Amino acid sequence: MGGSSTGQSVRKLASLPHYFTAQFDKELNMIVQYFISDTKEKGYLTIAKGDCIYTEGVAPEYAVEITLSDKTLQELMSKELSYQRSFMVGKIKVKGNFALLPKLDQIFKK
Repeated sequence: MGGSSTGQSVRKLASLPHYFTAQFDKELNMIVQYFISDTKEKGYLTIAKGDCIYTEGVAPEYAVEITLSDKTLQELMSKELSYQRSFMVGKIKVKGNFALLPKLDQIFKK
């Protein structure tokens, strides 16, 4: 079984919909795949019609894939670091639509 840090990563990723602030934006539709490098956790957010839903595992398709450490995930959630800045300084690896990074900064609150 996984250690406590794995469990913490699962809870952090699963809590992302709680911080979602774009309920009013019914046009925003995307899937964001997350891979936590140090805990091997994987999960994705489905953002559609003003909703944000977390699912463990790997999405069949996604708009953007983000690979990051558990610590970087915490920094993003606390807004110590933006998605865009974390990419520029090499704290996250991104595949897919890079243009969505600023949008991710906008749609999640601290």
